[in-house]
Amino acid sequence: MKTYAVRVNSDAHGWTLEVPALGRAAFARNIRDVDGKSTDLICAATGLGAADIALDITWPAPIMDALHRIDEARRHRRRAQETEAETLRDGIRKLRECGATFRDVGALVGLSHQRVHQLAEG
Repeated sequence: MKTYAVRVNSDAHGWTLEVPALGRAAFARNIRDVDGKSTDLICAATGLGAADIALDITWPAPIMDALHRIDEARRHRRRAQETEAETLRDGIRKLRECGATFRDVGALVGLSHQRVHQLAEG
């Protein structure tokens, strides 16, 4: 599989796609079409099939920055969810050790008694 770099730039009517290795360019009306149009361009220029190429797309800096921030926020959210789940399981265990029923624990932590039971067992 051969990887082709694709530089994407904003255009007044959409997106310009440049493939420097081929000295070719194409146009996509929207971001959803960038992968497909880039693949079509490379396949037409090289004779390779879509399964034989990979794309290394470089977006304009503001888009790259936004994507990076979104990825970081998602990683942060996953870590927070993992911490919450661990803390919740530990809290359920401690409350149960104090004699609280699953229904009581559910009422205290804002979950159904069924969900508390699942967390306690998991």
